[in-house]
Amino acid sequence: MVNTLKCSVAMKAFFCVALLLLTSCHADDDIWWAEFHVAHPSIEDHSGSFVVEVHPEWGPLAAQRFKLLINRGFYDECRFYRVIEDFIAQFGVNGDPDIQSLWTTNGFDDEEFVMGNRIGTLGYARAKHPGSRTTQVFINLQDNEVLDMKKMPAFAVVVKGWEEVEKLYSGYGESYPDGEGPFQHHIREEGNVYLEENYPLLSYITHAEIVDEPQDREYHFQFAPDQGLEDEDSDYDMDYEDASEFSSEEPEGSSHEEL
Repeated sequence: MVNTLKCSVAMKAFFCVALLLLTSCHADDDIWWAEFHVAHPSIEDHSGSFVVEVHPEWGPLAAQRFKLLINRGFYDECRFYRVIEDFIAQFGVNGDPDIQSLWTTNGFDDEEFVMGNRIGTLGYARAKHPGSRTTQVFINLQDNEVLDMKKMPAFAVVVKGWEEVEKLYSGYGESYPDGEGPFQHHIREEGNVYLEENYPLLSYITHAEIVDEPQDREYHFQFAPDQGLEDEDSDYDMDYEDASEFSSEEPEGSSHEEL
């Protein structure tokens, strides 16, 4: 009788754990939303927000990392340090060098390509070597098929507040050394102090948070998985993050590789 009772309790515990695991897996597959509150120093007394719809089925690891960083407040005060008209808006280097250093080499695995870089979608910047995506994200300001061939799949899409994305300050142009914009190495080493002193007009995220499903969502493209896209020439390449490419002997004018 005692053994039967123990067996019954054990079986119930097993099924409870199994149900919990199944529920957790299902929850990880659910679409979710995040709102990014943004300030634009170049526009007097103006701030706004945009909402991102995250699709774990496009990239479960990317979606998981994105949620983790949002919940930890990582993206708060992050500058859109590389905004190039008709290409991308890039952010994701934390303003505190100590915090950024914890994540710079904490990459996550590459994933199967599902959704391409269509206007309004978001993807994680990466290096040429596997598992190099960490914290930096870009928003596609146009259809960027060339980035599909560089193995940077989209995992989310802006569904509300696109006008705020269009207001992101692009006056500094391409990042150093290809342009006059911020040098990513200095951002990681000096944080927002460097950006505020040298690039005060950059738009930035004041706060990012998980939110309920928004009303009046608007998509800028037709949903369709991209397969077999042909490579295209582009005037720009993605600027990725990879602290391992830096060394203490690196010349002042040099830059990490770009895809």
